[in-house]
Amino acid sequence: MKHPRGAAGTDLILFIFFLVALGIIWALTGGPDRPISTAGPFLNPPFPLGEGTAYTVPGVNIPSTPERRKRENRETRVGNIISNIRNSFTNISEDPSPYKELVSLSVGRARNSDPESEYVVLKTNKNISERVPISRWRIESSVTLAGTTLGDAAYLPYSGQVNSELPVTIPENTTVYIITGRSPIGTSFRTNTCTGYFAQFQDFEPELREECPLPEDELEDNIFGSALPNDACLNFVENIDRCTLTLTEIPVTVGSVCQNFIIEDLSYNGCVTAHKDEPDFYKKEWWLYLDRDQELWKSSRERIRLLDENGLLVGSVSY
Repeated sequence: MKHPRGAAGTDLILFIFFLVALGIIWALTGGPDRPISTAGPFLNPPFPLGEGTAYTVPGVNIPSTPERRKRENRETRVGNIISNIRNSFTNISEDPSPYKELVSLSVGRARNSDPESEYVVLKTNKNISERVPISRWRIESSVTLAGTTLGDAAYLPYSGQVNSELPVTIPENTTVYIITGRSPIGTSFRTNTCTGYFAQFQDFEPELREECPLPEDELEDNIFGSALPNDACLNFVENIDRCTLTLTEIPVTVGSVCQNFIIEDLSYNGCVTAHKDEPDFYKKEWWLYLDRDQELWKSSRERIRLLDENGLLVGSVSY
């Protein structure tokens, strides 16, 4: 017996409606997020013949072992570390500091792996009307978040003794070398006319300028009383390099006054005593040391940020 032509179309529509309804019910009850979606291929018949749940297959549960627990704990710790790093980056502020237009930061030798030679360079521009306080500023990597504050320094440093350190404030057109390692003289410092003497016995990176007065000029400025230096004294002094403490034997022919001059005046302490009151004695250069034993900056794919005492961005440099 043949069905009417419209009956087949009606059955097809009902079948499609039934499938759509099942899909909606499946989605509303959890869809792919239901535990049954990953429970396995063996299912009980759906309602009303069964509960539609997965058969319990004996022996498929993997027992916990010490190795497995260690692996799970390790994975959890790694996940927490990644999450903390992600949160730290999310919270990094890039709000500009009031000093942003007054100070610049450059790479220097940040790529160097030796902490004693690794440094970046801070410079103030020529338009600063007031001194800029930088001791409480922080320098750090945007990649690793490693960093530290710049710290205090000695305005008039001495080698071989404890130096008094003060907060650093810098005027216009000043250069600050921020070195990762430790200071050869035990302190961060401002350079002056005489600091070139330090370079005779210690290595500095970058190199200190040797701008000490010439020994023969120092000799001319000294008062010998009624006795003038003899030829032996003049010849010996003229062969002494600037910023150099004499280590060779001084001949007796130069005379006792000349000997005392060479030993006492041609030295760092003697230079400071003679010139510290001069208007151009102090230089617009600072060597600030971060006192690290290992490199601080990456050799590539690095971004270094300079933040003021309020955590606001002064400047940055990338390479």
